[in-house]
Amino acid sequence: MENFNLNTFFDAVKKQQEQMEKDAEPEKNLFEQLKNLGDLQWLSKNPPRREFLFSINDNEGFLPAGKTSMIVSPGGCGKTFLLTHCALAAATGTSWLHTKANNPIKVLFVAAEEDESELWIRFHNMAKSLGFHHDSKLLNLASKNIIPFASRGVCQRLIDDKGEAKKHYEDLKNFIAKNEDIKLVILDPASRFMGAETETNNAAATDFINLIDGLTMVGGRPTVLIAHHTNKAALNTVSEDKVPSFSQAFSRGSSALIDGCRWMLGIQRSETKNSQRSIFIKVIKSNYSKLGQVLEFEQDYANSGTLKFVGEITPEIMKSRKIDDAWQAAERPSKPNHLFGYVTREEI
Repeated sequence: MENFNLNTFFDAVKKQQEQMEKDAEPEKNLFEQLKNLGDLQWLSKNPPRREFLFSINDNEGFLPAGKTSMIVSPGGCGKTFLLTHCALAAATGTSWLHTKANNPIKVLFVAAEEDESELWIRFHNMAKSLGFHHDSKLLNLASKNIIPFASRGVCQRLIDDKGEAKKHYEDLKNFIAKNEDIKLVILDPASRFMGAETETNNAAATDFINLIDGLTMVGGRPTVLIAHHTNKAALNTVSEDKVPSFSQAFSRGSSALIDGCRWMLGIQRSETKNSQRSIFIKVIKSNYSKLGQVLEFEQDYANSGTLKFVGEITPEIMKSRKIDDAWQAAERPSKPNHLFGYVTREEI
């Protein structure tokens, strides 16, 4: 007979008693503890400042902290390149697009369409092209601050057909809760995490966004940045004399996805007659800052697809160019790249 440990026995009884008391408690009423503005002192005290992970300058924020956010673009525009660069910039406090990270932060990067080898290649080559291998401080920051999870072949759905959280969601939420230094969570792409009806049913889309919001409210209250595709209507020819158009209808699926996100960045692509590849971006929704103008970036394949800021786009600038149909360009034969070999739409 095994030795009987009295302390272990009493500890077990105590835990069981605590659980029974917890189970016996009535369900909390969310409205019981409400207070008026006076009790809350919202009018007599200054509110906290809005925080951003990336800012354009000292007075203008870009990507908000602790909010559900989304990047939307057609296939072939380089979302994964963009997100890889975003993770590295956030982790090291360096530049991304036309902005700069306010502080180095920890990033969880969940790539649902990539295997570990491919994600390794992307991070290694992007970091190398950004010069991190020649700067030990930046290399160390990137190494310790990015947690990659390549989950190709694993079911990543966070929500079931009844709108309830799946175990995978609870696992993700618990991981974020236990790692309070995680300030940015990147989910790429949205379709791998959504439920079966998320894109076609407003109620299902709202349930999905509610779960994502839940991730922003635990641990270090991170921003959750989701990559999503556009609808077919967005695949239009970019006219020679017009600024690329963006709208909130850009996103594929239910309008509740756009309504629920607090910040959304749209991306479009085109190529000039000299084969220069241009990427156009615009903040198409922001509850915390101005939307800004359409901005142009040149995609530098010689440096792992990093985007070099060209400038703000105006009708006058567009009239001076000859723009090809972006999506015909995307279907052209792949071009060799010394870092990745042949680049195809699927790799971008």
